[in-house]
Amino acid sequence: MQKKLTKAEIVESIFQKTNSNKRELFVIIEAFFEEIKDALTHGRIVELRGFGTFEVHRRAGRKARNPKTGEKVRTDDHGVVFFRPGRELKTLVWDQAGSVDPGSVKTNTGQDVSPDSSNALD
Repeated sequence: MQKKLTKAEIVESIFQKTNSNKRELFVIIEAFFEEIKDALTHGRIVELRGFGTFEVHRRAGRKARNPKTGEKVRTDDHGVVFFRPGRELKTLVWDQAGSVDPGSVKTNTGQDVSPDSSNALD
């Protein structure tokens, strides 16, 4: 299982690299995330070169079933945040995949896509 990276750990890492004020770093990082959230809620696409692109995709409502009760329910249309990694990030992550636990690198179908897997992309 992969270890999470928290906002506090990001602040600590940047503090160690820059020796800036932790409180100011936290405020800057919070403001950065708020800008991204604000842009997405107003229908804008957020493009961070070398990292990736965030955008909201519309997901149509559908008929579903409550697995606990078996009751049929209708879900409403809603937006979901979609992240598309940039080329540099994809390359960096893929190159590092050899040092990552192969069991933690999965597709959305659960297939192993580690570099030594037969399912790996060319």
